[in-house]
Amino acid sequence: RRCRSSEGSGARRSCPLCLEPLSAETRESFCGAHSCCAPCAAECAKQQIWMGRLPECFEPDCRRPAEPLFATRLLTDPRDHERYLALALWSNPCVEACPKCRCLLYADMTAPSQGCGTCPSCAHVFCVDCRCPRHDGEGCEAALSRAQSRRSSCDEASASQMSAFPSRAAPGEVCRVASLTHLPEDLEMAAYLNGFKQCPRCRVVVEKCDDGCEHMRCWQCGHEFCWLCMADRAVIFAHGNHYHRMTCQLHAPYDGPDAEAFLPERCLRCRMRGAACEAPKRLPPSPTTVGQYYTALVDACARWIRDGNLFFGTCSGVTLGLSA
Repeated sequence: RRCRSSEGSGARRSCPLCLEPLSAETRESFCGAHSCCAPCAAECAKQQIWMGRLPECFEPDCRRPAEPLFATRLLTDPRDHERYLALALWSNPCVEACPKCRCLLYADMTAPSQGCGTCPSCAHVFCVDCRCPRHDGEGCEAALSRAQSRRSSCDEASASQMSAFPSRAAPGEVCRVASLTHLPEDLEMAAYLNGFKQCPRCRVVVEKCDDGCEHMRCWQCGHEFCWLCMADRAVIFAHGNHYHRMTCQLHAPYDGPDAEAFLPERCLRCRMRGAACEAPKRLPPSPTTVGQYYTALVDACARWIRDGNLFFGTCSGVTLGLSA
């Protein structure tokens, strides 16, 4: 929609941000319709990029993104310009970081790739939904469960590497990026043991510094995810809470006719893939779990015969309650 100018027929005589006199020499405009002075435009662009957003018009009813050449001209500090280029790169939803070597790549989520990306540097093939190694014929839930089991069974001696991590964040910070972006595998495990996590998209180490909302937004790439299950928050917002991982406490079961609806107008993943996003599926009970329940049941029956009254018994990590 074309942005309607708020300056009227005559030229605006003062900057709407600082109210200083506005001349033709100092006039700048993000969108071509709304103007402000050059210092305010530069400060506005700088604040936006360090908040993790690309520069856009300051008018609330406009918010048109600034042209790259215009933003480059405003951001004269090399650090600000580098930050802008990084945000512009990550604004492409197909840009991913390889989960193995962390090199940037372009992941095409349309057929025939079927949601898999291949790193040109290390040839690692991974699923762009769960970032696990490619798992043909197996759901993301099973792949994530297997990865979680590997992390849980690791030796906690990896925590000796924790000295490489920065100190805890100051009060008031919601999410902070650690200074170590590219970590070897042993430091990844140290981060996991200390409560740090990695952004599912760009793999930068992040920290949640409060006990509030679990909705996180990565400062580096802008990816939004659930802190508990690392699921894509944009997909959850478009489809519903049944797109949280099955093990997440925010997961809300739903099996209605539109449980996996194709929503290209609301969901970016649906639009890019050309098909509906697949909701997480409940995993079948593993043989180990079935064996634990069987052992607990046999033990509970033996206690019931012995005691003959109401009891609660705990066997093999499973609690059962029976009455005579």
